Amino acid sequence: TKSAMLLPTTALIDHGSGAMVFSIQDGHARIRPVRTSATLDVGQVEVVDGLAAGDEVVVFGTQQLSDGDPVDVHWQRWARRD
Repeated sequence: TKSAMLLPTTALIDHGSGAMVFSIQDGHARIRPVRTSATLDVGQVEVVDGLAAGDEVVVFGTQQLSDGDPVDVHWQRWARRD
């Protein structure tokens, strides 16, 4: 049996032809189709196909991204520290 993954609903992109996410590959955002099963009431969605364990995905700011855009995965460097 394949186990499902949970992602924040903010990671999902409605692409018209189905759900998509931006995965991060070699420092670039790559659009990737996913199959979802259930949206949970805690702001998470169950992804049952299209991602593998350990895949990194963009969870915020997806509206500003295009396929192939460079992304900074080291957000801790510029995050606010109040």
